[in-house]
Amino acid sequence: MRYRFLTAADAPILAEWAANNPQIPVEDAKSLKNHPTCEAIAIEEGGEILLILPFFAVMQIPFFGWNPEADARKRVKAMNFALGVMEKFAVEHHVHGIQGFSRPQYPMAQWSVKHGFQAEDRQAFVKVLPREVNQSV
Repeated sequence: MRYRFLTAADAPILAEWAANNPQIPVEDAKSLKNHPTCEAIAIEEGGEILLILPFFAVMQIPFFGWNPEADARKRVKAMNFALGVMEKFAVEHHVHGIQGFSRPQYPMAQWSVKHGFQAEDRQAFVKVLPREVNQSV
């Protein structure tokens, strides 16, 4: 097996496979054009493409580290300010998406929905890599 980065010549194959696969939501396939960091690799064996894997950078906010003394008004004010900072950082670094994990009953999730975040109806599967990653692929 080998891998290679896709080229413009591969775009019709990616589009066809995405359009004909009912497990790929249409909005996901269309979203690729909105992510400036989007790349894709092809996994091949014997000259045949077995898999096309698009990927892009996303900013993830793992949690809000609150001052336990801050009241609700100050927390909301800080979250609103932080969102502006994160949006500016994302745009400057060509990142088109900001995500966070929460539970619907938590204030962070409720605030997020009010500020343009959308709840994802799929389960996230997260793999955390060690800082030193084997480069032998």
